[in-house]
This record gives sequence, structure tokens and C-alpha cells, in this order.
Amino acid sequence: MFTNEVVFEHRFWLQILGDHARFIYYSLAPNEVEAIKEAKQFMDKYDELLDKAREQLSQSELDQLNQKAYELTYEFRQFKLELMALTLTAKIKVHLSTSFFNHMINELEEYLLVLIAASEGENPIFHPIHYHLRWLSDAVGHAAGVAANLDEVEKDMIEESKWYEKEFTDLFMKSVQVEGYLRTGLDNFPSLERLNEQAVNIMVPFKELLEDIMVLRSDSRLLGTLMPLMADHMAREECYYLIKLSQTAKTAKPDCNPAKPRME
Repeated sequence: MFTNEVVFEHRFWLQILGDHARFIYYSLAPNEVEAIKEAKQFMDKYDELLDKAREQLSQSELDQLNQKAYELTYEFRQFKLELMALTLTAKIKVHLSTSFFNHMINELEEYLLVLIAASEGENPIFHPIHYHLRWLSDAVGHAAGVAANLDEVEKDMIEESKWYEKEFTDLFMKSVQVEGYLRTGLDNFPSLERLNEQAVNIMVPFKELLEDIMVLRSDSRLLGTLMPLMADHMAREECYYLIKLSQTAKTAKPDCNPAKPRME
């Protein structure tokens, strides 16, 4: 059971970080030759590890995958930090915001936590509040990013995304307070259970919106600069969040697979 959980994490995270490498690669100006080269190398290396994770692995092979994934992800963290520093000083031409890099680093560090737990023989699963703080913050950025990257004529989708941004912001701020309540020593209580339900009730329709946007952008029925892969990436992350809540907060398990192959 523990091995299956670790493999699931690899299949999700290796693809997510491979997406990140693609976002960086696609967004760099043509004259950023070295950064483009590095981003492509990370794309290829994450794709290689993802292919390995999709095989049936022995325990020794899984241990090797854990080590390789940790080493590669630590290197990728340094690369992202370097790029983020350059955006702070206007020394790079890239069509990604500083906050977008920050979100990508936050996600990467979540995978590092999972890898550390796995290497220590622990089940890589955490308290519901851990997932609220990680993924509600992320969802704020997702909703804002959708609204900012749709054509101005797409008023309905833009307004809906802005509404989700506000709702996720409110729930994130609530999660910050609820985290403080855990200092009482209580792991669960009625207001936390309600927060879990609120998160699920808002995340399920947002994930469905992202899936709709992915399809509409792929055949140009929805105008904008948002890549279909970006919407697909976001939807897989929302699915992962919902699955983690189902495991830790006993909410309903979502009918989705966060490790499904990306939309190329």
C-alpha cells in the first residue's frame, strides 16, 4: 500500500514538474539561449523519470527513482530560484511573472517533502490544513492567471474566474487562522470539518471549469493566450488536492486522475 502511494506521487509530480519546465521553455525570449537549453534539459530528464515511474518497479528500482527524482528536483529548484532572482532585477526576458515562479517553487518544494518522507519510510501524507495552505494559495493564482490570460471579449469566463479568485482567497485566509487552532492539540474539530467541505464544494466546479477551458482553448472557441496545457496542468493539481482531502479529511473521492497523461 505504501509503495503504491509513493508511485502515485511520482506519477503526479514528475509530470507536474515536467510541465513547469515546458512553461519556462515556451516563455523565454529567443535570445535567452542558456536558459532555454537548461529548461529543455529539465523537460527531457523529467520525461525520462516519468516514463520510468509508469513501469512496474521493484523496491530497489523505486529506491533509485526516489534518489534520482530528489537530485533532479533539487537542481530544478536552484534553476527556478536563479530565474526568479533575474525577474526581480529585470535581467531576463521571460513571459512569466515573479509570482508564477514563486508558485512553481512552492509546488516543487511540496514534492521534495514527499520525497523526504518516502526516503525515511514514511507514508507521504499530511494534515488537511497542510493541503489547504498549499493548494488554496495555488488556486488563487490559478484563477487570477486564467482571468489575466483570456481575451478581453471573453467577459463571462473572466468574471467567473475572478469570482473563484475571491472565494479561494477567503478560504485561504480562513485556513491560516485554522492552522493556529491546531496549537490546542486538537487534530479535528467541527469548524475544520466545515472548511474541508467548503474547499471541496468550491474546488470541484473550478476543476470542471478548467477542464472546459482546456477544451475550448484547444479548438480556439475561447480566445486568449492561456495554453491548453496550462489549464490541463491546473485541473490535474485541483484533482490531486481533492484526492488528498479524501484521504486525510474523509471527504468524497473525486472522479479524476491527477496523474493522467498531459495534453500536449
